Parts: sequence; C-alpha cells; structure tokens
Amino acid sequence: MNLAPSYALLADPEADRRARIRRELLRELPGVEVLEAGDSDTVIRSLERRPVDLAIVRHPLPPDPALPLLVKERWPDRVLLLYAPVEGERALAEALSTAGDAYFLDAGTALPGLRAGLRLAWARTGAALRLAESHRDRLLESERRARHDAEAALEQLRESHESLESLSRRLVEVQEAERRALARELHDEVGQILASLRLRLEGGTDQAAAEVQTILGELLDRVRGLSMDLRPPTLDELGLLPTLLWHFERYQSETGVRVEFRSRDAGGRFAAGVETAAFRIVQEALTNVARHAQVAEVEVSLEARAESLELRVEDRGCGFEPASATPGGLGGLAGMQERARLLGGRVRVESAPGRGTRIVAVLPASPPEGKPG
Repeated sequence: MNLAPSYALLADPEADRRARIRRELLRELPGVEVLEAGDSDTVIRSLERRPVDLAIVRHPLPPDPALPLLVKERWPDRVLLLYAPVEGERALAEALSTAGDAYFLDAGTALPGLRAGLRLAWARTGAALRLAESHRDRLLESERRARHDAEAALEQLRESHESLESLSRRLVEVQEAERRALARELHDEVGQILASLRLRLEGGTDQAAAEVQTILGELLDRVRGLSMDLRPPTLDELGLLPTLLWHFERYQSETGVRVEFRSRDAGGRFAAGVETAAFRIVQEALTNVARHAQVAEVEVSLEARAESLELRVEDRGCGFEPASATPGGLGGLAGMQERARLLGGRVRVESAPGRGTRIVAVLPASPPEGKPG
C-alpha cells in the first residue's frame, strides 16, 4: 500500500458536513482525490468500483449500522477511519472492537483529532513505517486531549445557549413588568392629574374654558387608550378570553377589519405567562393583517386541550413568502415565535403570495418548570 493515499472515500449523510470534513482532510493530505458517499450502499458500490486506499466514515451510517465490519471483512487492506460527534464515542469504541483502524470526534466547529486519527490508522494497518511505541502513545495522548477540547467546547456552547435562553426569558418578563408599571402610572397618576384639571375648569362659561375641557377630555381618552395598549388590566383581572373579546371590538372599530371568532373550552384561566404570550401573539398577528393582508375579515380561533392551548389567525388576503421574511420584519414573526419557544411551544406560519396567511400557535397549558409562567 502507498505511504499516502491516492484516493479517499468520505461517507456522511449530510453534504454540508462532508464539505467541512473534506476541507480538513485536504489540509492533511493535499494530493488526495476525495470521493463522496451519503449512505452505506453507496460506500460498498464505490469500494467495488475503485481501489480506494482510505475510507473515512461517519458511524453509524444508514441504512446499515454494521458497515465497518462489512468493509473490513471484504477489504481488510483498506484503512478505515471512523468518526462521530462527542456523544457517539461509545458507538465508535464498540465498532473498533471488531472493525476500523482508528477514529476521531467531530466537535461541530473543528476536527482537532483528525490528524492523530489518520496517523494512528495508517500505523495500525502498516500503510506507513511502523511507529515506535512512545510515538504511538503521544498520538493517543493527542487524541485524548483533542477529545477533551471538543467536549469542553461543546459544554461551553451548551452553557452559552442556556444563558441566552435565560436572558431572553428574563427580557420578556422585564418587558411585561415595565408595561404593567407604566400602564398603572399612566392610568393612576397622569389620569388623576388630568381629571383634576378638568374638574377645576368645570363651571367656566367662556369659549377658552370649553375648548380646554374638550382637549382634556380627548387627552384623558388617549391616556386610557395608551394604558390599554401597553397591557390591558383585564388580562390580569379577568383572563385571556375577555381580553381578546375586548381587543377584537376595539380592533374592528379602529381598522374596519371584522374579526370572526370561535373558541372551544377556552373560558377558564391559564398560567399568567401563557395568557400573556397568547394575547401578544394574537395582537401581533391581527396588526399584521391590518397592515398587509388587504382584507375586510379575519378569522381567529382559540381551542383549549388538556395539555395545550391552540391559537389560529387566518386571512384570505394577499399573503407573502415566509422564507423571504427578514428576522423581526413582517408582522413581528420572530417575536411571536420567540414568545412561544420560551414557553416550550411553537408558532407555524403558512402563507403564499395571493393565497392568504395562517398563523398557528400551540402553547402548553402550563409552562414547564423553569419557563416563564
């Protein structure tokens, strides 16, 4: 066998991952010609057609998890290098007990063990000069360090993800608390001051006093409207269904878009976080209808089940292409999805140009432990 491979076979079901490993392989073996396969059947056909010196295979590779044993039985002189993510190391060790020459771990961003795995596999099969025992130990130690580094990187990534999720959840909670406090301040303090001014002006007979009273009345209405927009007090006092009914009536009077509403078993109370998320998702979806759909009617449904709450907002308007919506763009889709995700739920958007839009949100009736509720 040559001291360096002329042909290498890279087998992985995901094309993006193959491309990443191919780049790293060519850095280690710059002259090698790399063939690619996506499943075990293609691997077998490739080995039958061409004398491949080196096979690098993700394990297990569908549809046959016993591929390493089959390859070593039929082509014992081929170097077989296996790899898997860190959590798949046990499966790699089991495969190497019967087949395979070495392995490395895929950390997702780098392949620090690839070089050591190549050298170790080559040494074990006699494809290169036999390495001294001390050199082999150094390679094994390098492989161990690479595995440790990969595990540390994965743990750091996991911690960062959990930290970001906690931060996002906290931001939503803080936002709602600030809205609640501001709504209370607008209603109680500013509203009381304006009401007091109006009382002092009552009884005046000149035109200026009448105009001031009119302006103050409009201002009072505006303050009440802002308070309701920030956070309707009915959401805390009465629950989701009464708040939605109030919102539909107000929405129709302001936009001219009629809401056809249906509910099923949704008259009870839900966890506070679930009610808040459900209301905000419906509110945002209806705002999107008024801005973009160009319709006179929208359908909203609410259905409570034993474990979940399902919301649907559907129009037969102009529609759009969901894949082209930018994050935080059309209708706040990203915000709706994030609210649902933080509770352990999901939001699905179905739309196409000229065919209307359907937004379906499924939220847990009670959020899991650690979720905002």
